Amino acid sequence: MPEKPQKPSKAGRGKAFKQVLASFIANIGTVNTGMAFGFSATALPQLKSPDSFIHINENQASWIASLSAAGTPVGCILSGYLMDSIGRRRTLIVTEIPLILGWILIAAAQNVPMIYIGRFLIGFGSGMVGAPARVYTCEVSQPHLRGMLGALASVGVSTGVLIQYVIGSVTTWNILAGVSAVIPIISLLGMLLVPETPNFLLQQDKRERAESSLAKLRGSTCDLDEEIQRMIAFKEKNHVEPLKTPKEILKALMSPSALKPFTILAVYFFIYQWCGVNTITFYAVEVFEASGAALDKYWLTISMGILRVIFTVVGCILCRKCGRRMLTFVSAIGCGSTMVVLSVYMYHVQYWKDNNLPPVHSWIPVANKSTVKQTDGIEFSNISRSTLLQILSAIEEETRGNSPTIKQAPVFTAQFANNKYTRPFIYPFIHTRDLYMG
Repeated sequence: MPEKPQKPSKAGRGKAFKQVLASFIANIGTVNTGMAFGFSATALPQLKSPDSFIHINENQASWIASLSAAGTPVGCILSGYLMDSIGRRRTLIVTEIPLILGWILIAAAQNVPMIYIGRFLIGFGSGMVGAPARVYTCEVSQPHLRGMLGALASVGVSTGVLIQYVIGSVTTWNILAGVSAVIPIISLLGMLLVPETPNFLLQQDKRERAESSLAKLRGSTCDLDEEIQRMIAFKEKNHVEPLKTPKEILKALMSPSALKPFTILAVYFFIYQWCGVNTITFYAVEVFEASGAALDKYWLTISMGILRVIFTVVGCILCRKCGRRMLTFVSAIGCGSTMVVLSVYMYHVQYWKDNNLPPVHSWIPVANKSTVKQTDGIEFSNISRSTLLQILSAIEEETRGNSPTIKQAPVFTAQFANNKYTRPFIYPFIHTRDLYMG
């Protein structure tokens, strides 16, 4: 009988553990992005408390919540330039510096401007870390692991939000900020231990270093020569050279092959940022309090964070089985319908408060916000960090490392506007509840 051929898909594969470990370290910084989102949820109620040594008003609260998103677009654009200039690894190291400084500044804050500057630095660093983490993960992992490892960013963000909800419920805002500085410090130390990506080193015509890097990432089980040759062939076929000037980048972005997917991304994320999901994330504790929920607002916030992590993982699994398009429809319908129900309930809450009536059916806002996070985790929040990499590939040929960072800049600009200018609509509910309870 003829010898059974070996499956080509497994031939020459590297050690999965090394690729998973390198990708995990690269994505530790994405946990900090979630922590930037979740910090305001627990910190703002404490800062508004009369016994807080730094007391803030509603306008200052909206600035504290939104300034992280204001710094993010700047970081996004800068990281695209740095990725092609100093490399993916060094960029991920640099991103941790403003994050560490930002958290320390907030922890040591003696006045509101210090908190403002700290929040801006955190947003700046968070904007820098997203794209390099995804590009590094993509370039150090083999295709059979890439889909799974691409989900690390989404899980990292959700985990960061949950960390802030849990720690913020049992400690003060300045201690929370000090503890939060640990994550970027760990990420920085971790990135010092991993190699640069072989793809970037080949772009810089450093083949020996690329081979050394690949050997560290794959181990002895991988056919290094064959994989290096594939990378070189891809580089020569696609003429992969970094775009160095703003004029080159703009010209590439305005080409038909880049403009259409870029427009799709911009419209999609604009709609997502204004659907209300992130408003709940940033103001979770106050929104639960304003809705008249009978249970403890901090426990409800933590429960919502746990659901977000669970359904982010579920969404990553389902997208392989059900497809992204269908999950996007399910997520959009679920988020939209639950937000409509929540708005109707909040309208009745206002009516009950105006007439000194006790709230009824207080389970509705709890179930509603839980459903929002479930449907959001299934696809809406995932698509921004993993599923849209396929759409970005159409741009990537033209703008290389700059495309994901340029795409993210308008996204976080919309997030800043959303966080800053939706709070005045929430405030009347919070204010009347404080009067009612007093």
